[in-house]
Amino acid sequence: MEQEVPVIHSAAKDSAEKQLNPAGDGRIPEQIREISDSLSDAFARFRQSDSYDSMIDIAEQSRTYIRKKTAAGNALFARSRSTSGNDVREKKAEP
Repeated sequence: MEQEVPVIHSAAKDSAEKQLNPAGDGRIPEQIREISDSLSDAFARFRQSDSYDSMIDIAEQSRTYIRKKTAAGNALFARSRSTSGNDVREKKAEP
């Protein structure tokens, strides 16, 4: 049983790569540069806005709230385990 195996020449491969990456010489295509610049400008304006400052404040308040609740919850959990007598770590195995 013989099968023909297609052979890809390196010249065809190079032209296919150039089609996929038209700026193969390291330059950024103009359209991508324009999109990048407009996104950078939009993000810079957003960072200077009151909305950004408000989001940062809310994020910090959320972190603080979670840390306080987690610390209080851990303390409550530790206290309830030590008074209930169900703490597995304190029980000793009987021979």
